[in-house]
Amino acid sequence: MREIKFRVWNGKRMLFMGRGGYCDFEIAGGEIFVCGTFDFVKKDFPLMQFTGLQDKFKKDLYEADILDVRYGSHGKVVVKFENGKYNVSGYNLQKCFLVGNIHENPELV
Repeated sequence: MREIKFRVWNGKRMLFMGRGGYCDFEIAGGEIFVCGTFDFVKKDFPLMQFTGLQDKFKKDLYEADILDVRYGSHGKVVVKFENGKYNVSGYNLQKCFLVGNIHENPELV
């Protein structure tokens, strides 16, 4: 069974939920709150779920991550949930590596 983890992009940095006992944010009532201060954060921040997958360097892959897949017909792939599965399931993830995400590195897409 895979671990359920989330992250959000707040426009400046990635915030993680429940990472190693520490959390940057919580989700309550469908809204996102910053931990500690419980200040309201815009609920339209993009929420990204952990896929349960890792790249060749054992880095966790989340939705919206960009992978370098320098074999076959693609150079880079954005991790998305499509047709009931993550679109990277057909790639050998032991050969792929994380290069960024669409929020912090839009130039990579």
